[in-house]
Amino acid sequence: MRFKVKTEGLEEIRLSSTLLLLSDDEALVNLVLGIVEPPWKLVRSSADRYTNRRMFTQPNVRLVILDDQTVKENDRSWLLARI
Repeated sequence: MRFKVKTEGLEEIRLSSTLLLLSDDEALVNLVLGIVEPPWKLVRSSADRYTNRRMFTQPNVRLVILDDQTVKENDRSWLLARI
C-alpha cells in the first residue's frame, strides 16, 4: 500500500543555510552583505570574540568567512579546528 504525502510548503520548513562572518573589517562586511541574499541567513560576529560558544551553535552553517587578523597567531589553529 502506498501513502500519498503532501509536500507542498516543505521548502519553507527547511532551515535556511547560514553564513557565519567573523570579521571587524567593514569593507569585507559590506561586500558580504551585498552578496548574501535570502534564503541565506547571515550571522556576523567580531573575529576576536571567537571564545563565544553561541557563535558556533548556529544551525545549518554552510559557509564561514574568518578574518583572522585580530586573532592571536597561537589561537588560529584552535579556532580553525572549532570551525
